[in-house]
Amino acid sequence: MAPTSDPRTFLSLVSSLIVKHTDKARLDTEQWKEENMKMVEVGDGNLNTILKISLKDDSQTVIIKHSPPYIKVLGPDYPLSVERLRMEYKALTRFNKLAVGWVPEVYFFDEEHSIMCMEYLEGFSVLKKTIIRGEFHPDVARHLGIFMAAIHGATHSAKLTQNDLQKLSQEFQNPGPVKLTEQFVFTRPFTADDDTNVNPDIIKPHLPLVYDNPNILAAAREMKSLFLEKKECLVHGDLHTGSVMVNQSLAKVIDAEFAYVGPAAFDVGSLVAHYLMAYFCHMSIADNHDVHRAFAQTMADACRHTADAYFEHLDVFTGQTKAQYQETFMTEVAGFAGCEILRRIIGAGQIEDFRASGVSPLAMEDAFQAGVGFWRLTNESIL
Repeated sequence: MAPTSDPRTFLSLVSSLIVKHTDKARLDTEQWKEENMKMVEVGDGNLNTILKISLKDDSQTVIIKHSPPYIKVLGPDYPLSVERLRMEYKALTRFNKLAVGWVPEVYFFDEEHSIMCMEYLEGFSVLKKTIIRGEFHPDVARHLGIFMAAIHGATHSAKLTQNDLQKLSQEFQNPGPVKLTEQFVFTRPFTADDDTNVNPDIIKPHLPLVYDNPNILAAAREMKSLFLEKKECLVHGDLHTGSVMVNQSLAKVIDAEFAYVGPAAFDVGSLVAHYLMAYFCHMSIADNHDVHRAFAQTMADACRHTADAYFEHLDVFTGQTKAQYQETFMTEVAGFAGCEILRRIIGAGQIEDFRASGVSPLAMEDAFQAGVGFWRLTNESIL
């Protein structure tokens, strides 16, 4: 059942689930009756429906996440297992043990109805939306670097025994979302005739830089292999400015249904790519250009602050020296960032940054060139 197609029936279902999971939810079952509840859809995710459900007197609020058996943005022709929500429940629970307070509290997960109930983050906003408005607290970049270092470090192959790493990989075996990432980040955007690609008009003259360049296509295949085969640590798997909530300097990481055991650099590269796309967007805004130019520099600085905090707090490494590990790591970050930028421009996963008020179409063109430039910088190291 699509929650928004029959709101009252869905609210009745949520009420019954609160009763069913009362030992975990810690919500007053007498108050959470269908007739006392209201809901509104929030968020604009590509995969799931997110609902804010409150008591009518607004005294209590929760977030309900529902996963349909397909990619929401593409429709039923693109099936996707609802197992992803169970994986998100497991990941958020684990994250909250390894990095207490960095993710919202999960109240319960109901596998039968593919519904998760979690803490409503009062006063928080999606980081992407605040960045579009030109608002960003510099501590957020450091905090996200610390969060990633905590999760990656505690589950890193350099710290776990081979047996424990295998167990972790089995626990977070996540074939549906991993396949989705493999297809929509590393394969389809780099396939010239793929029918899911958007290929905006301003980018079409530049597409030969990707499709006629065997080095870039080979590097994309190499990054895909790294994504699929390097079992380094537990990663979020879809970390970007749309999967972080902020309140001033406070940050909470959400949307962990893509979690799996993979390369640490994938999380960092994805987040850095979105900072850089925001950089080009603000650089392109003509109105109050000096203000937006200064904010663009803030986005560039966020890349450095994130990496600095990450390495300051990561207490493990593989290879001969920490310096060598960091050099290889940053090469991988650049490769993953390049993939993320190009797929967000060419592929199906378009982002609102480029459509924001005042943003010039040239921002997309400049970001595309930067994505291509990452490959030029890293080709020799990757291949």
